[in-house]
Amino acid sequence: MAEAGKAAEAAEAALSAADGARAEAQALEAKARAERSEAEGEASALHAEAAALARLVERETGDSAQVLDRVRVEPGYEAALGAALADDLRAPETGDGGTASGWVRLPGYPTAQSLPEGVNALTGHVTVPEVLARRMSQVGLVPRVDGPGLQDMLKPGQRLVSIEGDLWRWDGFRAAAEDAPSAAALRLQQINRLVQLKRDLEEATARAEGAARAHTVLSQRLVALTRADREAREYRRAADLAVAEASRRLSRAEADRNIADSKLASQRLAVKRHEDEATSACARADEARRVVAGLDDLDAAKARVEELRITVEAARMTMLTRRAAHDELKREGEARARRRQEINGEIGKWQRRLETAGKRMSELE
Repeated sequence: MAEAGKAAEAAEAALSAADGARAEAQALEAKARAERSEAEGEASALHAEAAALARLVERETGDSAQVLDRVRVEPGYEAALGAALADDLRAPETGDGGTASGWVRLPGYPTAQSLPEGVNALTGHVTVPEVLARRMSQVGLVPRVDGPGLQDMLKPGQRLVSIEGDLWRWDGFRAAAEDAPSAAALRLQQINRLVQLKRDLEEATARAEGAARAHTVLSQRLVALTRADREAREYRRAADLAVAEASRRLSRAEADRNIADSKLASQRLAVKRHEDEATSACARADEARRVVAGLDDLDAAKARVEELRITVEAARMTMLTRRAAHDELKREGEARARRRQEINGEIGKWQRRLETAGKRMSELE
């Protein structure tokens, strides 16, 4: 019973630990599944946006070798470059001496004219082909509020742009960014956006793959812990059955012990009775020996014996009759005493079984 109780306690502890681990793994698996779904959804959205933007960029690229496709600009400066070059960026680069329209590669000026003092060239934020070197060297980048004050300081061919897309040209022309957004600027923004989307898509794809791997690992762990939890529950049920079986065996053993105690008590009473009878017989034997030692002359004794024999025979008959009656009553009394003791033992046994059954019913409830 004690061993079964210890096994039941161990099974309960194992079940509690397995249930806690399974609940924790289930929460982690649900969180990982949500993260995986979120990452995959983000990757799908980015992939769709990138695919749509890529088709748009490819459609606008066409078959012409426009220099716009070779220009690279930092994010945020697309409007400034679009204002500086506008639709000139759509022209292709042509060979030297040709008649086709487009950009021709020219050597740099022997002495380049400088931009107004304090004005930085836009070339610090863009990368353009060599054919645009002359044009870009004369484009300055200024804050929107400084453009009008610096326009009259521009030399021939020079122009100023703001990061918002405003234009101030050397010949007095001004163009606000809000009036006519440059198609080239929009295309540059699309290209930069596509590049950023590709980077974001790579990161989102990596996160989605990592989340998928983590979710797979946690799913496998959840399956293993669920199996362990099921095995712990089966072990707990087996331990409870073992406790119940041990309790039944204990009850049977206690009942057998009570029966053996009753039998032992009966045997002890029988031994005591036989001891009393043996003591009485010894006493009678001693008395007989004393009587024999004190007998008179044999002939006289024989005569007296003969006289007494008749009396003794009559008395013996009476004694035998009375002894038979006495023995019968004694046997019946002893039988009733033994039966009473057995009944008392049975009553005690059933009372103890009743108490044990009551305790067992309480435990079962």
